[in-house]
Amino acid sequence: MLAALRSGISRAEPYGPFGGLPGLVLVRVDRGKEFLCRTVERALGAFAVPVDDLPAYTPYRKGTVEALNDAVEEMLLASLPGHTRRARPIGAHRADQVEDLLSFAEFVEVLLGWVRWRTTEHRPSGLESGLTPLAAWAADPTPVEDVPEEELALFALEDDGRIRKITTNGISWRAAPTSRTG
Repeated sequence: MLAALRSGISRAEPYGPFGGLPGLVLVRVDRGKEFLCRTVERALGAFAVPVDDLPAYTPYRKGTVEALNDAVEEMLLASLPGHTRRARPIGAHRADQVEDLLSFAEFVEVLLGWVRWRTTEHRPSGLESGLTPLAAWAADPTPVEDVPEEELALFALEDDGRIRKITTNGISWRAAPTSRTG
């Protein structure tokens, strides 16, 4: 979650020009444990961003996210090999389909290409005047505060406040030291 928050705030490549912290920002989260943890609350609190915990089963209160999730599912994932919700020919079984699945690196490349297309070329019907998401972002007069990258550098790390003992055997984590080699 912290890595996702960092990529949402950073305006450096490959994330920009989107990102930053707009004035009067509020982050709405659903009831997922990954969103409700202290780590997310502390990280956002460091930038004075309050977290609004939405009631359970209220997708209508986060329509933009739900619409984007649907677009990813219908426009991208459904076209990829191995998609589990894709229609199969009558009588075909999953084991009968031999597909060339993408490696993780290939999937990331396809996903980033789709995101680039979606933000710079696609014109969703929900945006006024047929704008692309990038054009709508650029036209929005809301001031956006850039967060220095050095402040985001530690965003993926959390300190639980406990003292760790570093020995020749590694770093003491919980009860046993963890080896530097393993």
